[in-house]
Amino acid sequence: MIAKLLLLTFVGLCTAYQYSYEYDFPYSRPFNKTGFEFGAWEPNREYVYNVTTKTMTALPDLEDYWTGIVTHGYLVIRPKDHNYVVAYIDRPTYAAFNEYLPRGYRTELSRFNLKWQPMPFSSKPFGIYYNKGAVKGFYVEKDVPNHEVNMLKGWVSQFQLDTQGAYVIKSEFNQFPENNTLTGVYKCMEPSVTGECETLYDVNPVPEYHFQSHKEWVPQPQWLEEDQHVFHVVKSRNFDRCEQRMGYHFGFSGFSDFKPNTNQMGNIMTKSEVTQMYLTGNWYNYTIQSVSTVNKVVVSPSLVNSQKAMVYAQVNMTLNEIKPYDKYPEGPADDRQVFVDLVYSYNMAHDKKNFVRPANETFDSSSSSSDSSSDSSSSSDSSSSSEEEQQNFKISPAEQYKKQVKDVEGRGNRNRRDLNAFKEKQYYESYKRDQYRLRKQNDTSSDSSSSDDSDSSSSSSSSDESDEHDFYSSSESDSDSLSSEEDFYQPIPESMKEAPQTPFLPYFTGYKGYSVQYAHNVDASRYAYKLAYEIAEELQEMSQVPKSNTLNKFTILARVLRTMHYQDIYDVCQKLFVSQKEREEGSNHSESFAKKCDAWNTFRDALAQAGTPPAFKVIKELIEEKKLRGDEAASVIATLPKTIRYPTETLMHEYFLLAVEKVPKYVDVHCRDATDSVAQLYKQQIRKGVNPDMSNKSVTKTVKFFLPKKCVHVY
Repeated sequence: MIAKLLLLTFVGLCTAYQYSYEYDFPYSRPFNKTGFEFGAWEPNREYVYNVTTKTMTALPDLEDYWTGIVTHGYLVIRPKDHNYVVAYIDRPTYAAFNEYLPRGYRTELSRFNLKWQPMPFSSKPFGIYYNKGAVKGFYVEKDVPNHEVNMLKGWVSQFQLDTQGAYVIKSEFNQFPENNTLTGVYKCMEPSVTGECETLYDVNPVPEYHFQSHKEWVPQPQWLEEDQHVFHVVKSRNFDRCEQRMGYHFGFSGFSDFKPNTNQMGNIMTKSEVTQMYLTGNWYNYTIQSVSTVNKVVVSPSLVNSQKAMVYAQVNMTLNEIKPYDKYPEGPADDRQVFVDLVYSYNMAHDKKNFVRPANETFDSSSSSSDSSSDSSSSSDSSSSSEEEQQNFKISPAEQYKKQVKDVEGRGNRNRRDLNAFKEKQYYESYKRDQYRLRKQNDTSSDSSSSDDSDSSSSSSSSDESDEHDFYSSSESDSDSLSSEEDFYQPIPESMKEAPQTPFLPYFTGYKGYSVQYAHNVDASRYAYKLAYEIAEELQEMSQVPKSNTLNKFTILARVLRTMHYQDIYDVCQKLFVSQKEREEGSNHSESFAKKCDAWNTFRDALAQAGTPPAFKVIKELIEEKKLRGDEAASVIATLPKTIRYPTETLMHEYFLLAVEKVPKYVDVHCRDATDSVAQLYKQQIRKGVNPDMSNKSVTKTVKFFLPKKCVHVY
């Protein structure tokens, strides 16, 4: 009897094994021997990709007349090990175009006679670092320009493919292409050049007849082996949910439904990004045949007209060839390399070298000391929560601290401002801890085992932590980790005399990634002086203003002033200044004198529109020197609340003192003008998020508290 039972058991096991082999292979996870069983690369090979990008803009609702730039080059990949591949850009070229495109952005640009030029690119090798099959970042040499690194990020982002859950957002609705299925839908919070945002994966197999009729999908079908498949992966970015957004906006603070750099920004702007990838192989070991990413931004230039403007950007990457490579790949030297993540990094407009900006290490991976500090802080701060809740990485920080916040609200001994500060601090700290624990759980799951049990996960934890420690060699404190988001912003100017490091704006980054003032043929001071007089001359004949684009020239003058430091602005101001006495004594019939006065008025108004700390400092000194007085000074001060673009703490303080102390002393205007101006500035900054809990009434009280006694009765 026992022998029969053993025989039946043996037969059952054999049948189960045969069934598993027949239906699971090759879709189940392969056995990890070298690490190359996972991912897109195989050792001793060289992959060459043909890369074409185009960025173009137009008003397509009016006419399909597009202007933009197209680039072309070859991206060469040489795997060094399963987590590190060496790459470089070969023969990069670019061409500008300004053409009528009958099919809009779908028109093939190859039909036009484009003038291709070599792209000023260092083409130094860089090393792409992988974690669990997904791109974590790459190494470049320290002296590579930041704008060049951003271009590399755009190209490397095309390889971002999370097949093993490195960035997955845990959800019961996630379905991965495994366990006898070739389809999948799941979400990740993955980094790319446009930010670290939620990405929806949609995976489907492609029938053979389908990709054979589209050669561009699988340009190298000979690498498709028997029992392998062609996968079509569609990645859709959700800019409403991001951990890191990169962008610049100004002037939309009055719109309640406007959230910058999201999918839908009121009725002003929409943004979308979709990536389509075609893979050959199986889900865990594959070859990237082609990638195409399309990013669209649709803008309403006018809130009145229905015509839309569009900025269209596309990156196409296709596999050109795979050939043997038996040499040892050489990446950046260890003593000259820095690590960068995939997210776009702001250029330093006034740094002529503009070298690469290393990634924020504490944001990507906190050290073990930070981990222990964070965990101990979490356990002490949320002791009322159950241990199960603390291990749930997706519990909202608001839920974790709901009881504690309610207790504080019930005490009644905190004012509203303290309570809100307490809430924000607790939510922010708990959010950071959640994100760190989520990343740690993803990073510490085993790369080399097909088992998902706790023993396997814990066995790989120590090795992964040591690798992370080697990968990020510095250790940061917990306080640094909590404030690490600030490192993604531009640095605050050290003084009021320095022009800000504004990202994205063309006059700040339009010349090789930094300010146009560094261009050899640009003298900003001389140009500002000349432009002020040019506008003044056109104002003498008002009928010529529309034809001469005078208003556009005024906008250009204000933009140029934003890039200038204090001393440059002050020097131009001294040359153009016309005193009140000169204007009273001057001849009203003299055309040259009228031009001189209009040039000063133009410069003064452009200075008020600039909104930078150096521009404000010049205005402040003009008032203190009594060069601006009376209604002229009052109009300038009243303009500033709507034009100040960089409300640093120092600037806000100086403006406050100027309006409530020095305006009554030097300007001789009514106290109502001064208090209205200060209140308006504070309200503007409150709408921008400086302190959203202060109501308009509390702003008035704040302003009134600091007013001179003779002005208090006004309110």
